[in-house]
Amino acid sequence: MSGHAIESPEVSVSATDYRRAIAMPEYEFECTKCHKQFTQEESMKEHEEHHEIKCPKCGSTKVEQRFSSVFVKTSKKS
Repeated sequence: MSGHAIESPEVSVSATDYRRAIAMPEYEFECTKCHKQFTQEESMKEHEEHHEIKCPKCGSTKVEQRFSSVFVKTSKKS
C-alpha cells in the first residue's frame, strides 16, 4: 500500500500518511536475540493475522510482544 497516493479534490496524501491519520494501534515488542525494545504500528487486523515481526536492529524474527497499554491516535477529539 505504501507509495500510492490517495487523492480527492480537497487533499492528496500518501497511503502511509492516510493510514497514520486513521486509528492505528502501536504495539510494543522485544527481540529475544539482541534485547532491542521497539514499537510497531499495525492495524488490529494485521496484528490478529500474526504476521512475522522483524527486529529493526538485528533482523531477527525471534521477537515477543510486551504487554503494555495500547495507544490509539484518531483524527477527531472525543
